[in-house]
Amino acid sequence: MTGFALLLLQLDPLPDEVVQQRPNPNAVQSMENVLEIQGKYWHSLQRSASKLGYSLSEVLRSESDEAETVSAMALLSVANKHINKRAEEEPMEEEVDPTFNHS
Repeated sequence: MTGFALLLLQLDPLPDEVVQQRPNPNAVQSMENVLEIQGKYWHSLQRSASKLGYSLSEVLRSESDEAETVSAMALLSVANKHINKRAEEEPMEEEVDPTFNHS
């Protein structure tokens, strides 16, 4: 499959039943064992450990949700910085003392 990708050959899409199918429990257990041992040296593996039993469609949906969350948080962060900057630039309004006689 990698060779096909390197040659830029199009592959047929995966059938829906394959995309929805969860991995074999024995394969999941083997991968959990590998992650337990190799995770000490490859910390980036820990991120995917929680999704080992997911189907391809579940993984894709989860990653899409995570990407949306990160984007939303980034937008909020930028908006917050913009609001704070504007607040610093704008002069503060004077508070009016209601007991003060202006005459």
